Amino acid sequence: MIMWMCERRNTMLINKLNKYGENNNIEVKKEVPAEHKKYLKSVVAFANGFGGKIIFGIEEKKDSFEICGLSGDVFKIKDSITNSIFSSIEPHIIPSIDLDTIEDKTILIVNVPSGWDRPYHLKAEGEFDGVYVRVSGTTRKADRNMIKELMFEGSNRYFDKMICPELEISENSIQNLCDTLYHKALENSKSQFEKDAVTPITKQDLLSWGILTQSNNHIVPTNAYALLTGHPALPNRIQCALFKGTDTTEVIDMKDYSGPIYEQIDFAYKFVLRNIRLHASFESLERKETYEIPVYAIRELIVNSIAHRSYIDRNSIKIAIFDDRLEVTSPGKLVMGQTIEKMKQGNSNIRNEATAYALRYLKYIENWGRGIPRIIKSIEECGLKPPVFIGGETELKVIIYRNNVFYKPNKKIGFKVNEPNGPNEPDIIQLIKINPKITQIELANQLNLSRSTIKRILNRLQQQEIVIRKGSNRNGYWAVKE
Repeated sequence: MIMWMCERRNTMLINKLNKYGENNNIEVKKEVPAEHKKYLKSVVAFANGFGGKIIFGIEEKKDSFEICGLSGDVFKIKDSITNSIFSSIEPHIIPSIDLDTIEDKTILIVNVPSGWDRPYHLKAEGEFDGVYVRVSGTTRKADRNMIKELMFEGSNRYFDKMICPELEISENSIQNLCDTLYHKALENSKSQFEKDAVTPITKQDLLSWGILTQSNNHIVPTNAYALLTGHPALPNRIQCALFKGTDTTEVIDMKDYSGPIYEQIDFAYKFVLRNIRLHASFESLERKETYEIPVYAIRELIVNSIAHRSYIDRNSIKIAIFDDRLEVTSPGKLVMGQTIEKMKQGNSNIRNEATAYALRYLKYIENWGRGIPRIIKSIEECGLKPPVFIGGETELKVIIYRNNVFYKPNKKIGFKVNEPNGPNEPDIIQLIKINPKITQIELANQLNLSRSTIKRILNRLQQQEIVIRKGSNRNGYWAVKE
């Protein structure tokens, strides 16, 4: 019975590798390299991220993975890896290392947990140069903003609750902010009942939320105060653009919105509504107008981007409207403990706590964690293709497709609906247009297809000269021939 369970588990492992290949959570190596640093960098990266596995004794072939096993004293190899990880990485990481036998060949699996004492680094390279993270299935050096983000996660602090030294305040300015937020909450109330429930904000509220804090017996503003007043001490903005067609070649309209974050939300929301289609229908002789994308989904996406973006990263939130889709891109990786799958299920990990409290008071946020599931549900109820979530490592992009355009056959390809794999070709082409550097693994994950299916379709598209690969497999990109 135990042997059968092991064989089943091993088969599942190989099937998973063949389906998805190496990704952000799994890395395979044919053998243990003589230079331990080659795999220690990935151990650091996994600990700084969502955890992962490094499997020694599996070789990646062209279209599949093959078990080659390890040669030599595997117990000695295991001890060597354990010692290298313990002595070479700070803070210390304690992985679990397992030996397994598949087809009479021994593989070694290093299970690296997601770490809480971030950032982890290679001691030999130093506290900053030795920090690594996982991006698109590869291990990379962390940049300055990423290291700062990891430091806040490791110390369990919120960036928006940190003192903003460039900002000076007075009793009058504090009261003005309280009054402004109170009137904005009234404005956003949907009924008289909601208005009656709104209570004026006091300085004590701002202190309890973290918008103000105490330092050396003085009340001082935090970064959240700068965000709510639009102070240039913490520059941030939303960039909105309307494009002709399905790429960024031709811009029709472009607007940048800065200032208080609640104003940015309102302006960006109105920009989107101005530039998508409004449908008219009649119900019981009454005219009813409906936007092609649910307005709740649009507003919630913009609010989420403001509430959960990284303000350490000074890039702007980007909202792009194309003929076939709406894209909202937020700077910064997903906060520690959060994944795209958890997010879809309603898991809420707050990055900017003080800002979130304020947005909830202002009626922009209703219930913690329910926004994304409600977005998905509202879009599906309208008959649109489910939204796509991409990234989460350095930024998060959410795509909503407009009016089922995504499902329409691409006549340039000339496939028939009843052809095997044919209906997946437009999906792959569209995702390549959106992100020319998208990997086969990412395509497989987005479309819920196996890696081998993605390879087969890409090979066919390349043979038909519809899709072209430029550059190397690791650093190249895709191009769609128009």
